[in-house]
Amino acid sequence: MTAKAKIPEIIQVGAVPPPFGGVSIHTKRLMGRLCEAKLANSLIDVSGVPKTGLGIRNLSWKRAFLHLLRCEPAIVHFHNFAPRNLYLFSLLSIRHLTVVSLHNERFDDDIRKYSPIEQWLLARLFGSITAVVIHSETSRERALKLGIPEAKLHVIPPFIPPAQGDIADFVLPPAIEELRRKHRCLLATNAFRLTFHKGEDLYGIDLVIEATGDLVNDAKLDVAAVILLPDAGDTEYLQKLKNRVSELGLEERCLFHGESLEETTALWKSADIVIRATNTDAGDSLTVLEALACGTPAIASDCVLRNEAAHLFVNRDAKSLAAVCKQVLDDLPASRAKLKSIRLSDNAGSLIELYLKIAGAGTTMSQRQGV
Repeated sequence: MTAKAKIPEIIQVGAVPPPFGGVSIHTKRLMGRLCEAKLANSLIDVSGVPKTGLGIRNLSWKRAFLHLLRCEPAIVHFHNFAPRNLYLFSLLSIRHLTVVSLHNERFDDDIRKYSPIEQWLLARLFGSITAVVIHSETSRERALKLGIPEAKLHVIPPFIPPAQGDIADFVLPPAIEELRRKHRCLLATNAFRLTFHKGEDLYGIDLVIEATGDLVNDAKLDVAAVILLPDAGDTEYLQKLKNRVSELGLEERCLFHGESLEETTALWKSADIVIRATNTDAGDSLTVLEALACGTPAIASDCVLRNEAAHLFVNRDAKSLAAVCKQVLDDLPASRAKLKSIRLSDNAGSLIELYLKIAGAGTTMSQRQGV
């Protein structure tokens, strides 16, 4: 295929906000970069939350599958991985060039729930897909152990930075602004919804509450915490967390914000520390990288490999989290200064390169932009 040959349409299958989460923000920003690169693209939103916007089609997953069976051959990038979907991905690979993103390391646990014979079959189905995008070398090692063909794997971290204008123009909700104004130090964390992994709070909201209590009650620091929680999920567990907030005397210091923020990076920029306390993750999670890109120190659990600029605490250890928070807050100017020199990759370019490669374009992005 020559440099001027037509590239097939790129169709993403997943969701754009709302709901606001790492994957939906990733697909939205990738859609924007594809438009900037003047590549024909669209997105099929299977979230069930109706959206409007150029190039967005709202369909159930079943209707999306039927639509893709009929439409012109394209590059179809699936962000809705689940083992049960692999058979449908495989069928669509007969008609389309297919890309599947494994957006976190839970794919390993999800697949190992099946019998050895079923795991073998799933690995064979991966072999029919054009490309499998994973986010870290750790994920790559796990994928290889599951039998996913090495030739199909492409390590591309998920981070696509926001446009700086989006951060500058966004005004935080009054409740968050007031909390920021009242307290010297502001911690911030988020959870797509309250859920559990291996019987533990997946996002570690319980740890953030305990650590805030230690910083306020033991270290005598003027600390508050914003917990973004657009979908409560387990309401019984949410009430348990709120009860714990009351027991620790943090009612005026812990804010559960139940509405999505269109630009969460505005909060990360306003905060003194951003916390990622998950007990499993995709490595360089969007939250951590966005915080670092904003110049705000990020503290994350050591459950997976993290960006070297992040501060780590022992996974599921609230005392360790509190100690690392105190260490950062005790020398906050120095912690912020260190972040001025870091450079984070915009991985949209790598994904576009992958699309061009599998389409047989034989051009780099720089060559294409010169066409």
